[in-house]
Formats: sequence, C-alpha cells, structure tokens
Amino acid sequence: MNINIPEDSERRLRWFAKLIDPSHRCMNLRSFVKKLYGRKLEKNQYFALRDMLDPKIRNIYYSTARQAGKTEVIAIFQALAALFPDCVIPFYEGKGHCYVFAPKQEQAQISFERFSNLIHYNDYGLYPPEEFLVDRADRLTFKNGFEVRAITASRNAEIEGLTTHIIILDESQHISPFKVRESIFPMGGGVIGGGKIIQCGLPGILGSHFHRAYKSKYDPDLNPYGYVHHIYPWTECPRVLMNENYVMGLRNQDVESFERNYELNWARNNFGYFVQEDQYDKCELEYDPLEMRKEALEKGWEIHWGIDFAKHKDSTVLTEMVLDPETEEFYLVRLVELKGVDYIVQIGMFLDMYNPSEVVHISVDQSSIGEVNIELMQSKSMNTSGEVFSIQKKELIYKNFKYYIESQKVHWPKLESIKSKEMQKLVRRFKQQLMELETEHRVTGHTSYHCNQNDNLARDDYPDSAGLCIWSATQYVPPDVGYWE
Repeated sequence: MNINIPEDSERRLRWFAKLIDPSHRCMNLRSFVKKLYGRKLEKNQYFALRDMLDPKIRNIYYSTARQAGKTEVIAIFQALAALFPDCVIPFYEGKGHCYVFAPKQEQAQISFERFSNLIHYNDYGLYPPEEFLVDRADRLTFKNGFEVRAITASRNAEIEGLTTHIIILDESQHISPFKVRESIFPMGGGVIGGGKIIQCGLPGILGSHFHRAYKSKYDPDLNPYGYVHHIYPWTECPRVLMNENYVMGLRNQDVESFERNYELNWARNNFGYFVQEDQYDKCELEYDPLEMRKEALEKGWEIHWGIDFAKHKDSTVLTEMVLDPETEEFYLVRLVELKGVDYIVQIGMFLDMYNPSEVVHISVDQSSIGEVNIELMQSKSMNTSGEVFSIQKKELIYKNFKYYIESQKVHWPKLESIKSKEMQKLVRRFKQQLMELETEHRVTGHTSYHCNQNDNLARDDYPDSAGLCIWSATQYVPPDVGYWE
C-alpha cells in the first residue's frame, strides 16, 4: 500500500476507509503499520486496532493474555489517530483529545513512552518536530489540533473537569470504579456524538466497570450501546505461545491466577464489590443533612453513632445517623473525619458533640486502640459499647449493613443537596470508599470485607463506621445470615 496520504478531505476519507478494510485479515492495515512503524501485528492485535480506528464503533472491550502486545496496540492506535484525527473522530472540528488513564503514574508513563517513540523515531517524516505544539513526557499536542495525554487515575488524582474524544483505560480492572464513574466517563459527554471508550485489561473484580463491559456485549438490535469485544486468551496470542513451557509452569504454580491472566476466565474470581452503582443511587435522596437532623430531633427520632478509630495511616471516622422509628429507615446526617489528632483530643471533641438526650447509643470498633478509647468514653458517661472486628463479627456487621442497603432502608444525601462544602467533601469520600469496598468469598465459606489491599491509598474507615452505626441501632440479623458459634 502506498505511503502517500491524500490531502483532499474526500479522497482522504476514502483512503482511510480502505486502510481499515477488514478484508484478508486487515491486510491493508497490517502492511501500513509494518511499513510505517516496523511492527508486525499478530491476530490478537490487528482486528482490535482496526475497530479502535473505526469512527462508527464507540465502545471497545479489549482483553489479551499478559505480554501479548496490548500496550503496543494502544500506542499504534494513538499514533495513527494523531495522523488521521479527522477520520477517527466523528464531527472533527479541528480539535481532538485522546487521554490514556492508568491506575498508577508509572503505568501511564510506560504506555505514553511507547506512543512517543513511534512518533519521534519515524523514518517517513510524518511527525516533524515543527508539528508539535507541546512535547512533554506525558503530553503531545500537534498543530492539527490532536492531543494525547497520559493521566494517572489513582484514588487521590484530581482529574475532574477535563473533556476528551477518546478515553482509554489501560489495566482497567485496577482503576477505581468510583474514579471511572465520577471523573473519567463523564469526560466523553462534552463532545459531539459522545466519546469513544476503550477498556483494556484482564479479568478483575466482579461487578466492576470492566466486568460490566464484559457482560454488555454489543448487539446492533438488542444492545446497540454495548461493547465490541476483542478477547484473546494465551492460545490465540503468538508471542505468548512462543513461551509455552514458561506459561504452563505458571499454571502449575497458581491455577486461579493463570485462568484469569492467561485464559481470561471471569468465573474463577472470588472478589466482588460490596455495593453496586445502582444500589448506591437508589439510597440517595435530596436532603440537607443539617436540616434533616434538626427535623428528626423535633420528631423525636433516635440518633446513633458509629466510630472507627484510626490505626496506622487511616483516619478516625464518626458516622451519625437518625432512625425513623415508624419506617425503620436510617438517614446519614453527619460525618466527622480526624487525622493526626491525639486520641485524648478526639474523645474531647466527641464529648463536646455528644448530648445524652439526643444520642441513644455509640458503637465503636474495639480492635487495637479502640478498647482503651471505649473505657475513656464510658468514664465520661457516654453510652458506648465495643465490637471486636473479628472476621466473623465484621461479616455479620456488613451483612446487616448490606440488608439495609438492598432494602433501601438507609439513605444518604445527594451531593448537590448538601449546603455545607465540608460535608459535601466528606460525603464524597464516604461514597468513594463505599463503592470501592471489596468482598472476598473464602474457601471456608466466610466473606471478608476490606479496601484494596494492593493500594496504599485505599481506605475503609467510612464503611466501617457506617456499618457500626447501623449495628448500634439494630443489632439485627436478617434471617438468612444466622449467628456465629
């Protein structure tokens, strides 16, 4: 195929349509990439790349075995999109953005470096230096209006307010579902026709955005907004097959990990999320916490506290809820987070907030320092009891919490209904931790509840405190839960 690219817009579109013609196993595209970048595309790469370039395809789920060339496909796609933004982006108006999100900064940089190398070390002079308006380690902006950025999607990254035409989630299974829902996916809503979403990764936590993309397969009639699937287990990846003996050795070491990372099997996963997006949304109501608290006191409703004291890097969190005695429904009305504050000072602050005529009961995590704090609180005549967070007891508390969520008998305010900026920030943090809380079904039959143990930024202070708060008021066990011996 000739390397000469037409400049006339109509001829250029026809030329591009020929380039991404899927005939003969995407022969035109494979030849062009080989000639332009010196890369030989394998069968687990060229069909996925072809669909990424197709402006008619909006959502793509791309999963290959480890070390099969997924990052290379992403890099080549970005390089070609930089050449043909008017062909790749529908309704192109002289500006186009492609943002690559990865769970960690190092991963985002690796992905961007692959793309940058294709651009800077090209023998055909298609990307001359004078075409770059911005050339940085994590950002390239071209004179034709196209921009590529590598952005970390870690839990504490501030990435709100951006707008992009193309969203790429690299290692999507490790990116926070809260970050994807609240910050990343909305970025595509500000462009004409909506942004293209490409999710790349391996089977991860059940119920995640990546898992939903797997379950939402595109169908022109039944599911027109679903994801076009490109799934290639290791037996369909030539680069991995070259090391078959090594791969089979991995299988002998850990069968479950092998089935997820090489056979791309979701079924062997014991991990899930405590709360799904739709469950959280159904519990949201429009009310201001301070006004709700005032109304509840006038009606004589009960107030309950749950406190999870800080242990190491986390925070002490107090959750306050009011209980409607008629409907047996809870309403979140106050959150307090304390970090780096001495325990004696914390208890003094709680004592200032405490009114025995209002707060019926306080439930505290008795683990570690909690037991000492309970004694101090009881010495101040605060009606407090402790719960030892053993695996069994924590499971019981969280199953009780889950019962109220699924029954829509616990409510929290929508962010836009909260008048206090500080409370908005705390409720947002509560929402993030609750949506990121993971469950693990163990071979013993128990279920453990915890934050992501591989991420130092992940926390579960707010869910623990909220679970204790409801437990404080109910100590109720749903019929299907049962007590532990």
